[in-house]
Amino acid sequence: MVLANLQEQALLAFQALTMFVAFVTVLFGIRYTSLLATATDALPDASTSEKRKNEQKRRRKVLWVQGLPLVSLTGVSVFLFLPLAIRIVDHHQFRLWNFDLIIEAYVFLAAYMFIFFIWTLVLNIQIVIKAFNK
Repeated sequence: MVLANLQEQALLAFQALTMFVAFVTVLFGIRYTSLLATATDALPDASTSEKRKNEQKRRRKVLWVQGLPLVSLTGVSVFLFLPLAIRIVDHHQFRLWNFDLIIEAYVFLAAYMFIFFIWTLVLNIQIVIKAFNK
């Protein structure tokens, strides 16, 4: 009974969140290169303080305009997916050859969104360190 209820809940969650997950995934793909470049580029030397201030200002703008909205959207998706995924992992026995596609795909998608959230959070922390470093 619990498994059938979990399967129904997972199917309803898939139906409700499919467009949201597609939007977050596409947005991540669009903004990833800019965020990665901003997080990994070296700051100018402290001797050229004007260039350094301009670069830090640009990084703050990237953080506010591109980074934080992406972190918040991936965080919302994790918040929506994770409670049911934890309940599924708690009550479902995963089998290699006899698996339930809806339930296991739901757990896989929740893990996928969790990885997106952690990675966007790490990129934004790197940008914050470089944007507010004196």
